[in-house]
Amino acid sequence: AAMEQAQAALDKLKNGPSAEDLQIAQLQVDQAQAALEQAQHDLAGTEIVAPFDGIVGAVNIQMGQLTSSALPALILVDMRRFHLNVAVDEVDVARVVAGQAATVTLDALPEALLSGSVEKIAPSATNNQGLVSYVVRLRLDPAEAPLRGGMTATAEIVVAEARDVVLAPNWAIRRDRTTGKAYAGVLRSGQIEDVLVELGLRNETYSEVRSGLKAGDVAAVDTRREQFRLIGGGQ
Repeated sequence: AAMEQAQAALDKLKNGPSAEDLQIAQLQVDQAQAALEQAQHDLAGTEIVAPFDGIVGAVNIQMGQLTSSALPALILVDMRRFHLNVAVDEVDVARVVAGQAATVTLDALPEALLSGSVEKIAPSATNNQGLVSYVVRLRLDPAEAPLRGGMTATAEIVVAEARDVVLAPNWAIRRDRTTGKAYAGVLRSGQIEDVLVELGLRNETYSEVRSGLKAGDVAAVDTRREQFRLIGGGQ
């Protein structure tokens, strides 16, 4: 009987596995492969891989505690690159486009003047107590200043530029409310004259004068007249 069993086993080996045996073995291999892939997936879920080289700024998870999707596990800081998010009023945001130059000053480092450019503009507005603004991200150029994340900063975005033009101080310019024309006070031959001017770009201090004045003209106003207008006109 033992010899017959051995002979049967030998014949089976010589004849090779049956189709059913192959199918069962393949199912076992597939199950093992699925278990391996699940184990690899579970292992990958336990690892946190940084998307870039940097410094860990904060760790918000502790061993044994349940994690929350609302809070990042780690905060990674890239000290090589900084950006600044600024709120731009809805009146001015239409003049801002990507690529425009910007200058940035920091409250903590008032002596440092940083340069940068507009990287992107938020497509939707932010409403803060009735004030509508848009978040504009500025990409800062590399600087020697000891920057730190979270510093308070003020930015000026250059939306237009004029070179080699005549500038007049805003205090010397008045506008006729009836006609809308602009006049600049100029001192000529000891007298103050109101000269019709065509204005261009303007900031908080100066206005570009495209016509009406020339380089070297002396801006002036009659303080007595201006005081009379202020008090008598109630404006």
